[in-house]
Amino acid sequence: MPSYSVAIRTLGTAGDKYRQLILSLKSQTVQAEGIYVYIAEGFPLPERVADETYIPCPKGMVAQRSLRFEEIASEYILFCDDDLYLPPDSVKTLFDALNSHKADVVSPNAYPNHAMRFGERLKAMLFSGTFPSIRARYAFRIRGSACYSYAIHPQSVMPTQSFAGLCFLLKKSVFLDAHFEEERWLDSFRYSLGDDQVLAYKLFSKGYRLLIHYDTGIEHLDAGAGHVSDKREKYYLAAFLHYIIWFRTIWQPRSGLRRVSAVLSYGFYWTVQYAIAQCSRLTGKCVYKPTELVRAVRDARVYVKSDEFSSIPAWRV
Repeated sequence: MPSYSVAIRTLGTAGDKYRQLILSLKSQTVQAEGIYVYIAEGFPLPERVADETYIPCPKGMVAQRSLRFEEIASEYILFCDDDLYLPPDSVKTLFDALNSHKADVVSPNAYPNHAMRFGERLKAMLFSGTFPSIRARYAFRIRGSACYSYAIHPQSVMPTQSFAGLCFLLKKSVFLDAHFEEERWLDSFRYSLGDDQVLAYKLFSKGYRLLIHYDTGIEHLDAGAGHVSDKREKYYLAAFLHYIIWFRTIWQPRSGLRRVSAVLSYGFYWTVQYAIAQCSRLTGKCVYKPTELVRAVRDARVYVKSDEFSSIPAWRV
């Protein structure tokens, strides 16, 4: 079994859920060489649970996960958020999937989209542009609108184009090849929505083989950090960042007719969102105004033309 270490990003506020994570890592049948906790500077250290090592670093969803991880000498890194529970054989299960499928990255299925009820599925389609796929080749597939579709009848292990960033296992060299530090622009905003999709799709675009494993037993305990309480701010941020992610990950790397297709895909998604906003306003159940959706995209278009964004290196794919 290859050597691995664990890298955890935290603000130190997950409490007992963080303690459960450390204890579950220490109970693995395949032990890590080390557990490294990257805690945002200025936040108090959690109470030590075992022999984990604490490393202060800049605050940010991307900043805390886009380091060079020079402290880690292991061949593989298991990245974790601070509110997970891992059954004792789950790391071995992840390694077995990598070996048997000759893959580069594996992530547990943390959000069971395929198990959603009809109402939840319909809501996801309308408000998030997230569609079920009956004959899916991928567990999650990134569409031309930068939304994703998901397998409604998944196999135990499936290839994927995206994964939830709360837990994934890969070689350190593969992670560094993604140059995730180039995506720290996401931390410039109130909450860096979409950072996991950007990382995963960047790895996929570079030719790495990604897997979703549906049967690891890994649980997301959800400590609630980073939740946006203001619904209008949440929808504005989602629309704002969605446009930028679409621009950077879908439109910029393409050319010719593939760019036209990307514009049409995003345009259709945006038109549906605008129509929903108009309908909700007319029925008196307005969560966000159509003008706010327009403002979010307008502000995003200004941002992608800024010197700050233009200075970011293009994707190396």
